[in-house]
Amino acid sequence: MNEDALGVLKRMEKMRIFSQWVFAAKHGGPRNKRILIRDLGTVYEKAGIEKEGKWHLLRRTFATHLLKSGVGIESVSKLLGHSEIQTTVKSYLNITDETHKAVDRLNFKVNSD
Repeated sequence: MNEDALGVLKRMEKMRIFSQWVFAAKHGGPRNKRILIRDLGTVYEKAGIEKEGKWHLLRRTFATHLLKSGVGIESVSKLLGHSEIQTTVKSYLNITDETHKAVDRLNFKVNSD
């Protein structure tokens, strides 16, 4: 987790009771799904994003960025909480394959003059 994300979570923690849930309700349990979806819409609106997004899209974007930046699929699998690495491989291996194919298409010619 990067410092910005950690800072947000620390500020959130001060506003709620200790809970296993990142987005906890006042009683400490998980927040209502309808409220989470509403909150996500508010975040999108404030960020100037017109397309309606879902929470899973953010999770997928997170995993994709990790893989494209060179993080190993095993680490991504652990971060996503997948109990079987095959779950991650099925969903995300095409991303790493596409990235490698893109790099292979580059034709670096060294000038021997």
